[in-house]
Amino acid sequence: IESARPTAGSPIAHDTPPARRAVEPSNTESILHRYFAERFGPHEPVYFIYGADDPVAKLQFSLKYRLLEFDKHADRPPRKTLQFGYTQRSLWDINGTSSPFYDTSYIPELFFESIAAPVEDAPGFYHGLGLQTGFLHESNGRDGLDSRSLNLLFVRPFFLLGSTERWHAIVAPELFLYVGAMDDNPRLKDYRGYGRLRCALGYGDGPSLTILGYCGKDFDHPSMQLDCSIPLRFAPLDFKTFLLIQYFNGYGESLLDYEKHSQTIRAGMALVR
Repeated sequence: IESARPTAGSPIAHDTPPARRAVEPSNTESILHRYFAERFGPHEPVYFIYGADDPVAKLQFSLKYRLLEFDKHADRPPRKTLQFGYTQRSLWDINGTSSPFYDTSYIPELFFESIAAPVEDAPGFYHGLGLQTGFLHESNGRDGLDSRSLNLLFVRPFFLLGSTERWHAIVAPELFLYVGAMDDNPRLKDYRGYGRLRCALGYGDGPSLTILGYCGKDFDHPSMQLDCSIPLRFAPLDFKTFLLIQYFNGYGESLLDYEKHSQTIRAGMALVR
């Protein structure tokens, strides 16, 4: 940009500083943002926790990617999208020789998602509704006698009760149907059943308690997971995270040993809850 120069008769006898303008993002940066960065979002919780019972460590990584948006130019929600989700959950024998992973579940999903805006029913009380429905595959990536895999068609409605800025609850029942062969884990339905229920209670962005429960096909294999999360902030580093305490009692924490009952408590850090 050339410097602006004084015209004839101007009292200023020297050049003015060059004008400034915002630097426009390159076409490559714009494409990466539009089709890559802005399409990722959180899915299931992301955490690393550690306990006293073998396998002592448990870690989970999860995200979703927006493939399509059906109402991009709509004036208001619900927002309807086609999402690809991926979750990886591992039980890690970190104290063992060579610190092997005991079992890992790889869980890709393809689902339709609709999220409505919260509606105020009474002064200060809100309700909201969302829905996910689609296809899920889960396997532990092994072969032979240790191979475990399943395919599901699922529907997950979820309801928000209360204001997200104050006390609120999220209730998310899930129903699913097994599809395809299950020769490597024929009794999995007996332990996981055909649905589960997740409920979360929290206050704003503060402490939160989540309960996940399922009870098997004949309601004779109850399982429960409690997640208590407390926000933590490291102001000097501008870093926010959560202290996570997780209690599990039931069947199927490991896909490899879905018929084995286990009870354990672990604690650690969560990036997404």
